[in-house]
Amino acid sequence: MKKIVVLFIGVFLLSSISTYAYVDPANRKSKNSNSSITLKASTCTPATGRKYLEFNNVKTLIETGGIMWRNRSTGDADYEVPKGSGEFVIYAGSLWLGGTDANNQLKLAAMRYSGNDFWTGPLSYDENQPFDVSQGQLGYGPANITPQVCQEYDEFYITTRAEIETFNGWYE
Repeated sequence: MKKIVVLFIGVFLLSSISTYAYVDPANRKSKNSNSSITLKASTCTPATGRKYLEFNNVKTLIETGGIMWRNRSTGDADYEVPKGSGEFVIYAGSLWLGGTDANNQLKLAAMRYSGNDFWTGPLSYDENQPFDVSQGQLGYGPANITPQVCQEYDEFYITTRAEIETFNGWYE
């Protein structure tokens, strides 16, 4: 129970503090430091895919870039219940995915009200360039993606129950 409380407090503090480095797309380096850290998806444009979900008397906007329930272009809430009423019950939400690496270092991708932390498309790797395992990295080569692949995957994919049942049957 104590670990859950500590984790909750940590997530709350992380979501409350706005101390992230602004990254200048022109030189792809952090303006808050002299480091040479670059964005992995810096050659891709931010995701632009948007879709309204309309189920169970709810109408809400989601984006391929991780933002949910908020129209970023207008800054307005966009989770309407009941659908068509003009009543918006949730202002914003987003994906927060985190975990620890081989060295027990926290890695987190978390969307807030602006910026981009999620990019569309699969990352590639080069089997001929293994990571330095002594640095706690697993796998092979740098994870890369091209702007064309980002743009190709900047859309939503529908999965049906029948497709999931077929896959489960095949897997079992």
